[in-house]
Amino acid sequence: MKRGHQSAKVPAQLRSELKSVTDNQKRRETRAIRDGLDRILLDLASVYRDIARVQLGSGEELINESIRDTVELRARATKVEQTLNILEEIRIARERIERNVRDLLVLEALATSMIFRGWGN
Repeated sequence: MKRGHQSAKVPAQLRSELKSVTDNQKRRETRAIRDGLDRILLDLASVYRDIARVQLGSGEELINESIRDTVELRARATKVEQTLNILEEIRIARERIERNVRDLLVLEALATSMIFRGWGN
């Protein structure tokens, strides 16, 4: 018998239960990450809705009043069509997250579309 590290074998009758617990833990972790990403995307969408409100001259109170200067600057620098396109891309990203598309691919696609649809202009 080796000294030091001893590996404990899981009894056969407990293996399926251990696997079930491990799988459930992984699912919960994945769900928590996806829920966090969805909240971030919702926050991002609220900023772009504020930008659209300013661009359209709605006069409504902004959701993100604390960053009004940034919202107004972005609204002046872009067209409402660009803003609406980005809002659509955010909606698509949220939908992809819900359909279990890999998180990194979703975020890369969103970033690329934002660059080409006005963020980087």
